[in-house]
Amino acid sequence: MFSFALDWLDGAAARALNECSEFGSILDITVDNMARHMLWMRVEPKVLGPLFILVEWLTFAATSSERDGWKQKSFASSPAFLRAIMANHFRSPLGLVAISGLMFLPAWFYIRSASSLPSGDALDECFSSSAGCVLLYFVRHSGVGLALGCGRGLCLICELYLIGRWLEGVLQRDLNHLRRSR
Repeated sequence: MFSFALDWLDGAAARALNECSEFGSILDITVDNMARHMLWMRVEPKVLGPLFILVEWLTFAATSSERDGWKQKSFASSPAFLRAIMANHFRSPLGLVAISGLMFLPAWFYIRSASSLPSGDALDECFSSSAGCVLLYFVRHSGVGLALGCGRGLCLICELYLIGRWLEGVLQRDLNHLRRSR
């Protein structure tokens, strides 16, 4: 969680100080991906972890290959549902849910599965002495996981759309090249 908070603070500071760069953007996304991927491989190493890792890197490749204005290009003709998620650079109700799922679902799985977390009597004792344990109890709730899972699903829909659009462009360019070379 600390890593995600620092990531947000770093991005906000860079924008406020007008110190945004393409290198900084690529580095930021790479660090975000690596933090999530370490968690995914810890909590879901067989199916979900590798799936989300693959999708996130393919999305990164797709968006990086068309750096300037990729969001506008990719979503200008997309279905209204996707435009609602992406509205104002994910700063919309659906966008907030999607990004929350992307960033926090692997952390939720980790918190939920950690055997060293308090439970039973230890949790009751912790409850009376620490607001942190109350928050921990809330975060571990299945409803939170369901909400984050729905958000990750929304994000996955956007990612698959982006990857599809990117592959469509790659294949079209290859086809055009093949036609010109004949």
